[in-house]
Amino acid sequence: MTVYTVSVPHATTNARVTATAFEGDFVEIGSTSGATRVETDLRLEAGATTTLTVRVSRSGTSDAVTYTLTLSRGTASDEAPTNVHAIPDAGRAWLTFTPPAVADLRNYEVRINDGSWTPFFPTRSAPPLLLEELDDDVTYAVQVRGVTTQGETAASETVHVTPHDLSDPPVTLTLDSASLARGVWTIEGSTATRTVTIDVRNDDDGLLMNSWLHLKLPGGSVVDVAPGPGANGDVVKLGDAWYWQDARIPAGESSAIVLTLESEVR
Repeated sequence: MTVYTVSVPHATTNARVTATAFEGDFVEIGSTSGATRVETDLRLEAGATTTLTVRVSRSGTSDAVTYTLTLSRGTASDEAPTNVHAIPDAGRAWLTFTPPAVADLRNYEVRINDGSWTPFFPTRSAPPLLLEELDDDVTYAVQVRGVTTQGETAASETVHVTPHDLSDPPVTLTLDSASLARGVWTIEGSTATRTVTIDVRNDDDGLLMNSWLHLKLPGGSVVDVAPGPGANGDVVKLGDAWYWQDARIPAGESSAIVLTLESEVR
């Protein structure tokens, strides 16, 4: 007997098991059977182990081979938010992260300076998360965890953030709707989209690590922003603005961002 053991995350609630044998062989998976190829669907319970027996009988002989498959689904507490970043703003901070691999995520909770866990209200089921009513120039230690119907996830690693007034003004770009209208748009139903690439220049004396981007498109909206070819970092939507983190633009040089624009077809 051959035994296979598979561990799956809490987010995996169902599994499809397929067994394929030689043409004409008889295949059994649990209570499901048939010739050559059989499949069955399983419901996986959190924190539980499901064992399934697969038996293959060779056509025209008495030979049979038995396999045992063990599937173990994790619990919510096995998972945690990862890649957590805390972005300072005036009197507040933003949290960006990769959500935990869990099912039935209902909300998030944060803990500041090893205090009690505080849920978000209204509930938030996706990042980014906004922490408000913070004091400027005070450093906070922050953790985040998810809340599911079966309990809380593990806590993230601690990140530190110091809210402060912006020392540099944000980059504000107002896009010319008239010139953009002459470009190539993709139309689906009543919505038109297109991408444009724009250079952001660092006129400061030092390395530009991060930058707030305020993007305005009269008569339309900017629905996505990403670093352009050869550019560093990542761009995330925070409230009404975009934040380019780890841009790393040297003094006197430029890096590109790619904007996805959307407008209503009239």
